[in-house]
Amino acid sequence: MALKFKKVARKVIGGGAKGTAKYYAVAKSAGVSGADKICKLISARSTVSPADVKAVSDSLAWAMDMEFSSGNVAQPGEPGNFRLSVSSEGMSTKDEANASRIKKARIIFSTSRREPSCAICGKTSRSKHRTWKRKKKSATVTMWSDSHAND
Repeated sequence: MALKFKKVARKVIGGGAKGTAKYYAVAKSAGVSGADKICKLISARSTVSPADVKAVSDSLAWAMDMEFSSGNVAQPGEPGNFRLSVSSEGMSTKDEANASRIKKARIIFSTSRREPSCAICGKTSRSKHRTWKRKKKSATVTMWSDSHAND
């Protein structure tokens, strides 16, 4: 999977470099996959129909909404968890900080802490695994480092 990004100039608003511009890498999406496509992809690698996948997806959204209403973090499985977050104005006193000061609410997704596996060999990063390294001499030369040689 190749991550596509673009370079964006943003003005520095604080610190010693205030008022200058710095360039940042910003993720660039290749498009949007709708619910129908995602349901078909999931269905293709399971024994359920796209309609069944859609029903489970709708039920998951409903169940997460119920958990958020109860003040809970929703952790539907291996990918991670979802939690509510709010942004508000800063107030001088505790009594002034109330629900009317909330600017917006949003849902934040956090990936699970499960150790990701290597895309090449499937082992976790705590094990020996193969890596790609670039030599300093030439930007076009790529070296293969195989740490599985002694396995």
